[in-house]
Amino acid sequence: MRGARLIAAGLVSCALAVAGCGGDDPVAGTATSEAPGTIASTPAPPPTAAAPEPAPPPPPEPLAGLPGDTAGYEAWDRINADPIPDGSPAAQRVGFDAHGGTKNVYVTPGAERGPDGWPDGTIVVKAAGDDPGAPTLIAIMRKIAGSDAEHGDWEFVEYKRDSPGETFATSAALRDATCWSCHATALDTDWVFTADDR
Repeated sequence: MRGARLIAAGLVSCALAVAGCGGDDPVAGTATSEAPGTIASTPAPPPTAAAPEPAPPPPPEPLAGLPGDTAGYEAWDRINADPIPDGSPAAQRVGFDAHGGTKNVYVTPGAERGPDGWPDGTIVVKAAGDDPGAPTLIAIMRKIAGSDAEHGDWEFVEYKRDSPGETFATSAALRDATCWSCHATALDTDWVFTADDR
């Protein structure tokens, strides 16, 4: 009798062990490996790829015929508060308007005229014409330390074209000495006529 009880107890133990170790699920009727009372986990979705960074805009190109260091001058600091009208007193500081048309004057970003003048490396671009957005004359001054102490270390060059769609060109008559005779009267403002109204 005692043997029969031991067999019965062993069978009950075995049945309980099977039920607790993942036998048939009595509710769903399917096999499960989850512990009773837990919720099956859903796999996480794969990570999504980050959107690519937008490409930076291409660097500006100089106007046709102008040197590369003038590229994008229209976005530089404009030192005249308002466009300088053709023939205005501001344009006739030497008795006549040497650069006809409406004018705007730009300097390389961050350049400031100090007590000793403009810093080395400054580029000044004067754009002039009937339409300020489509100039027919570009006058350039470059401050290059040690290049020409007699003329404030400025290099002067002017470019012209007949109409906005054409290529700019220069000549020996549109360089240095042609410009010095007028700009020498602006020594107090480091050879640059236009007031810095920024």
